[in-house]
Formats: sequence, C-alpha cells, structure tokens
Amino acid sequence: MPFWWLKNSFLIVLILFSSILNATDETALDKATVHMKIGDFAKAYCLVQPLAEEGNAHAQYLLGWMYHNGYGLRINDEQTLAWWNKAAEQNYADANYSIGLMYELGEGVKQDTRKALDAYLSGARKSNKESKNSVKRMLNNEVVFDYLLKISIEEYDLFEPDYKVIVNRANVRKDPDSKARIVSVLKQGDTVIVLEQTESWSKIILRRKGKVAWIYSSLLKKTSCNDPLVFL
Repeated sequence: MPFWWLKNSFLIVLILFSSILNATDETALDKATVHMKIGDFAKAYCLVQPLAEEGNAHAQYLLGWMYHNGYGLRINDEQTLAWWNKAAEQNYADANYSIGLMYELGEGVKQDTRKALDAYLSGARKSNKESKNSVKRMLNNEVVFDYLLKISIEEYDLFEPDYKVIVNRANVRKDPDSKARIVSVLKQGDTVIVLEQTESWSKIILRRKGKVAWIYSSLLKKTSCNDPLVFL
C-alpha cells in the first residue's frame, strides 16, 4: 500500500474525528444554554467549564458571561475579562464586542474609550455586526474621532457606508455653503459615511482621504439592504 495513500487516509480520519468532536462540543454548549435559560446554572457550568479549559472559544465566551452576570457563580469581572480575552484570541468576534462594551460602560473595569474602540475594531474586522455598529457610533465621540478618520483612509468599508449618491455628479464642499470650495466630486452610486444630516446639508467622510466635507442632502439616498454598493 503506497505511503501517500496511508498519509492521506490518516489526515481524512483526523479531519472527520475533529468534526465529530466539534459537533459534540456544540451540542453540549447548546444544552448548557438551555440550562442557563431555565436557571439551572450548576448543570450549565458543568458542561461549559471543561470545554472552556480545553480551549473551546464558544465555551470560554459563555463562561465569561456566567461570571459577568453571576449565573450560579459569584460575579467576578477579572474572570469575565480573562475568559472573553481567551475567546477573542481565537477570533470569537462576540467576545470582542462584549469586551468593548465592558470598557465603554466601565462595567467591572476602568472606563477606557480607546480600549473599547480597539475591541470593537477587532470584532468589526471579523464581520461582527454589533461591533461594526459600535465603531460607527463612536464616530460621534470626540476622544477617538481623529483616530477613526485615519482608520477610514484604509478601512472605509469597515464603517459600512449607508448613503449613496443619486445624481450623475455631486460636488462635495469644504463647508456647508454653496460658495465653499469644492474638495471632491462624487458620481452616481458612490457610497458615503454620513456623520450628521440636516434638511439641506450632510456631513460626510471622504473615502481614502480621512477628511470631513459637506454635500447637499438632497443628492443622497439611504441605501437599502438590497442595493448593490458602488465604491470609489
């Protein structure tokens, strides 16, 4: 029997075995979630804790929640953060979002806007919807606004531009004044990040420039989930 055949067969067995283990782990965690919902925290802990110790990111996240909310355990913010960090290190995006919320609200940790934003950014880069919403919301925070402008130069789509230009050409101006200097020209279908909006003017972030400018609000339309996005 050829060596390559034995080697490939061994790899296939390992993959199948790993899949079975993962499915078993997720079944146990599903049961743990049910136990938590009905208040049977002792059974939930017995299912979650061993898997968390073995390195299961989902279990680590759930265990962090049990410490955070006092589900059958004494509330322990250090343990919460420790387990969420372990999950986040394994690309479990929900953990990034929860860490960000913890720092933003100052729940169990010293309030730290920059640490909150860094956690949200990590989650957003993993396509976590809540993290993306939080990053966009923090554009209204003066403490981190300049930092976010710099990030927008390379990662504009991270903020999920939700307005599009509806005319063939749209002048973008330095200030909300029709006589202000034109700093850019957008074309129909281009998408933008809107920071604030009045009936007359919209304050936007320019793609690839990391600068704020203004455009007539009537030239923009909020995109729907079904609209194809067109990028500059």
